[in-house]
Amino acid sequence: MEYQEILDAAWGMISATSNKWVFEPVSSSNLAAAAYDRSGKVLVVAFLDGSVYMYADVPLRVWNGLMRAESHGSYFYWNVRLSFEYARID
Repeated sequence: MEYQEILDAAWGMISATSNKWVFEPVSSSNLAAAAYDRSGKVLVVAFLDGSVYMYADVPLRVWNGLMRAESHGSYFYWNVRLSFEYARID
């Protein structure tokens, strides 16, 4: 899948529930982009394979860490992947 196709698919999957999502592109061999809802503490991650996951109760500091990380994929792996309840939404 092309990058824009991944973002369009991710947006299509979650736009029915909310219009507040703004995806930030990330540089990674696994992740394509991420979005965060501060009020609900929900993180949405779009992967390069086209899958999209939603993570619950993610603190703002984790979102900030992800976006500031030198390696987005490594930060995600060590700080998000199995640390929060999640659901695949695609």
